[in-house]
Amino acid sequence: MQPGTPRFPELETDMNRHTLAKNSTGMLLFALLAATLVFSGCGSDAAPAAPKAPPADQGTTASPVVLTVGSAFNGSVGAYGISYYTFTTGTTAMTHTISLTNTGSHLRWDLYDAAGFAAYIAYMTDPINNPFPNSVDWCENQPMVAGPADVVCSTAATLAASSPYYLVVNEFETIAGNYTLNVTAP
Repeated sequence: MQPGTPRFPELETDMNRHTLAKNSTGMLLFALLAATLVFSGCGSDAAPAAPKAPPADQGTTASPVVLTVGSAFNGSVGAYGISYYTFTTGTTAMTHTISLTNTGSHLRWDLYDAAGFAAYIAYMTDPINNPFPNSVDWCENQPMVAGPADVVCSTAATLAASSPYYLVVNEFETIAGNYTLNVTAP
């Protein structure tokens, strides 16, 4: 017998057929997988999901967001932004707690009565010719130093009964974010 000549030609032929069938099945499965990917959306013209917009400022000086004393509000502020809120006190003069919780950036709130808010608007409109207004109270966290922190402060003064107050939330750290805002009275 010569080298390279199969000893059992029928067996050799059956093995070649089996190998060919096995390779054909693998190629067929690959082709089906490729077709499935192409026709199931891979490479389709479907529009990708729109990116989620970053948190934005809320309210304006002309139309602040109305808060209810005792009810938490999910607020937001843009990077270096300002959000405006208003609330009316109850029928009894008392101190109030204003809290910004679940924060993630450097925030400050300033509280103004009606006259102070008018002075604030004048200053924001023309800071050269108007003095910086005096707020009733303010509070600031500094997460740049200590990491993210919640801002929880009580007003230093008793707020007048049945009066509107204006809350201005400023962001100082280029990080737009959400927070929980709550004004409560004891």
